[in-house]
Amino acid sequence: MKKALVSVFILLTVVSLACSFGTNLAPSVTKSPAGTPLATPALIASAPAPIASAPAGDLSAVPTATGGVLLKWKPVSGADKYLLEVKIGDEYFELASIPAGQTTYEHKNAPAATEINYRLSAVTGSQPAGSQQASLVTPPAKSNPLQVKIEFDQAPAALAIDPKNFDPSKIDPNNFDPSLYMAHNLQTDSVLGPDGGEISVTGSSGVIYTLSVPKDALQFDVPITLQSISAIPNLPLSGGLMAAVFIEPATLVFDIPATLRMTVPEGSPAPGAPLAMAFAFQEDGAEFHLYPFNAPAGQSSLGGHLASLTAASGPPDLSTILYGGGYGTGSGTTQDVSALNDHLPSNAQMRTEQAAAVSQLEELTPLQPKSVLDFGLMAEAILQRAAKANDWSKFGEAVDDFSTLINAGGDKTDFNNAINVKVLDLLVEKAQALLAKNKSECLTYDDFKAQELVERLTNPKSRFSKILSDRYIQNYGQKLLNDVAFAQKTCTFELSMQSKLSLSGSGQTDTATASAPKMKLYLIYNRGEIFLAGGGEMSLKVKHDGICSFPIQQYDKLFLDIQKLSPSFSQDDGTLTDFGLNRIYVIGWDKVAGISAKGKDCPTMIKVSGGGDMWSGLFTTARLSLGNFTMTGWKLIKGAGEGGSMQATWSSVVPSFSPMGQEGVMGEDTNFVLTVTRNAR
Repeated sequence: MKKALVSVFILLTVVSLACSFGTNLAPSVTKSPAGTPLATPALIASAPAPIASAPAGDLSAVPTATGGVLLKWKPVSGADKYLLEVKIGDEYFELASIPAGQTTYEHKNAPAATEINYRLSAVTGSQPAGSQQASLVTPPAKSNPLQVKIEFDQAPAALAIDPKNFDPSKIDPNNFDPSLYMAHNLQTDSVLGPDGGEISVTGSSGVIYTLSVPKDALQFDVPITLQSISAIPNLPLSGGLMAAVFIEPATLVFDIPATLRMTVPEGSPAPGAPLAMAFAFQEDGAEFHLYPFNAPAGQSSLGGHLASLTAASGPPDLSTILYGGGYGTGSGTTQDVSALNDHLPSNAQMRTEQAAAVSQLEELTPLQPKSVLDFGLMAEAILQRAAKANDWSKFGEAVDDFSTLINAGGDKTDFNNAINVKVLDLLVEKAQALLAKNKSECLTYDDFKAQELVERLTNPKSRFSKILSDRYIQNYGQKLLNDVAFAQKTCTFELSMQSKLSLSGSGQTDTATASAPKMKLYLIYNRGEIFLAGGGEMSLKVKHDGICSFPIQQYDKLFLDIQKLSPSFSQDDGTLTDFGLNRIYVIGWDKVAGISAKGKDCPTMIKVSGGGDMWSGLFTTARLSLGNFTMTGWKLIKGAGEGGSMQATWSSVVPSFSPMGQEGVMGEDTNFVLTVTRNAR
């Protein structure tokens, strides 16, 4: 999914097209006089009192190679059936009712790295005749990410070239648009910002993809692209693909969930398999995993919504899109789901997304409705991880996982209220402890994470952030939150760029000079990764020197889009040591190309409309030629710049080098300056 910036070397004849690239968490928790939340598991059979009539050790629990737990026991004489329960929080809840002749049971999709307690009771008539217990700590998840092949939807070229009858002399250089002779991806580009908005693209199959971004979901203006996907040849769903789209930039993060609608035209083929599923993936089809559907607003449980998907006529809306990347829907079977469970993504939050999706899909099978119980176990696993979250990295992972669980419907029933509130209380307790010891110097990983958390608590935007903020205030008070927020410093980031690039050959030199003096950057958190993103206006000047010397006018105004400036931190103390910049694109150029000139024998000015921008092509060529496409090695000066926090500079001053082994000589003088300023709230 990488966007190429095509370098422009021949300025006067052909201009190459560049590719720039209201439901509460605990809606009805009953509290004891002491304030302790109590579960109200209306869907669960009452737990029998433990009876120690079975010999100790008869029940065993061992992990399986497929991520489950295999339970075995000796038969109990006279038992009519067995009741298997699992402990969530402080209570046991029914996991399965097992026939008397069966002495094994596999608990599939058990949460990884979690202590799980089981209780097996032999039942005679309606009464338990004895019980025994077993517990284990499941092994950590083994990542085995799946990569699929992506084929983008393309529209054919408007004009075809016949090589046998092509006469280049008949092309008018003053009215030439090379894009007419090229196939291009079916995509739509739009700049959305804090006011929100919609962007839509229609695929060749007639599927309409619409991304709706709510107000305040974005901190700054972001150039967003929707690219229709025509096929995924190795899609691991036996019923095939219904629809798929890629949202760029892949680094995009929505503070408030966006909605992605996939509208299938009438008469489209029905799903080829009984289960409709959503999935997500990263650039180049990496990290393919199942993605959870979401119950509509006001739905009290998952079952009623999801059951309708067995006869789905088309893909449902995905209403909790938090990131850029690829999304799609297809149909498959329970066997497909089982096979996908052997391919766990490498990212913890993606694994939670897949686990939530699998739990929802189990609600569709004719076996037993237990997705709500699975959500409870997932919450128990998060609770145990949160208990060990004594640093910002582990804390952030626990918060992201819990947010994913809630967005997937983990708070839609009273069943999960008690365990959810326990997780929430523990998270705000950990948040308070981490904020209390943060020094807020804007120079460490902890400082960046603290700034994000304070912003989430004091200015909550999403439903989950409001839940977290309300619980913090409920447990610690508004004054303490105000005091903590006041003690924290906010870091602001401003990037400037000056660049001059030249290409010489055959006695001629073309020079492109670009300047972006004030680009505001923002802290972005994407699935545990922290980086800066933003941008600002860029001016561009292009000149040709040779037998004829003249300026080349191309654009009056462009936008330099900084999609990912990643900080590096010391392994010892977490202090900032370097940056890496490799996602930088120029936005605002026109695809429709044309050339016009003033003067006859020797032009006094050339005007180029569209066809990419000339600086981008030279800059990309320089990065590839000099072997530093990811710009690292920034010089950090603490206490420099306005505000006295830090200044970071990156330079590439190389007077002469060969452009990727081709004829000609290039020169570069490029400088980036990042100023980090610490401000009191």
